[in-house]
Amino acid sequence: MKGGLFGQILGGLAIGLALGLLIAWVFAPVEYTDTSPASLREEFKDQYRLAIASAYNATGNLDRARARLALVGDQDVLVALLSQAERLIATGTTPDSAYEIAGLYNSLLAVAQVTVTETSSVPSPTLEKEALPTSTQTPFGLIIPLHATSTPGPSPTPRPTSTQKPTFTPSPTQGAPFIILSLDESCDPDVPKGLLMVEVRNKKRQPIEGQEIIISWSSGEESFFTGLKPEISDGYADFQMQQDTVYSVRLASGGEPANDLAAPICNQDGEEYLGQIQLIFQQP
Repeated sequence: MKGGLFGQILGGLAIGLALGLLIAWVFAPVEYTDTSPASLREEFKDQYRLAIASAYNATGNLDRARARLALVGDQDVLVALLSQAERLIATGTTPDSAYEIAGLYNSLLAVAQVTVTETSSVPSPTLEKEALPTSTQTPFGLIIPLHATSTPGPSPTPRPTSTQKPTFTPSPTQGAPFIILSLDESCDPDVPKGLLMVEVRNKKRQPIEGQEIIISWSSGEESFFTGLKPEISDGYADFQMQQDTVYSVRLASGGEPANDLAAPICNQDGEEYLGQIQLIFQQP
């Protein structure tokens, strides 16, 4: 008798538990509304940051963008933005989204750097929490210089030659924030054809990330940023040039521009192709 009663109790509990799960999962599941962005999954946080960047690029309201980013709960806002821009560039499917993220990153970085500069002259300064490590640090590994030297050796395959243009001699601008340290052409078949490779350095020859580079030509203008390819260098950025197009390159922060740039015409085994340009800006 007691065993039958105990069995009935267990059966009733099992039926009640099953009905409770059925109601909670099927008929009346929990719906989350007005949840904090910090509780979102990473892919939805990426969408939220992109929406903030798009709104900032449309309105220019940096204070509102910072307030919205604070809701995401990132430990370091600048690192999160830079990481997302790198992921977008790596996929190569949404370059406009990467530039929007990079634009917001660059603006926030500029404010952080100004704040650090202004507070450095005040006793016991309180630096902004969002400031990135200085550009002297390279957490992603060794910097790969634009001009690597190698030990000469036998080369059974003839190296391509380029159609040389008049030698470019930089003329430093007095008191300019940046000067052109070097400007070289190359015909490396292992580097993407028509690639403009730019490196931005401080006076100690250390790379500077977050620098906006403005490139213009007869029919348009575009901006790109250093720091989006740290596996090469924190101060590195590149741009794909087109044939028969003359470009002018300058830094948004000021300094000496590089004018009349065009991808060199290279020749290997009678076949012509576009070569590369390597350009280094440095603080005097």
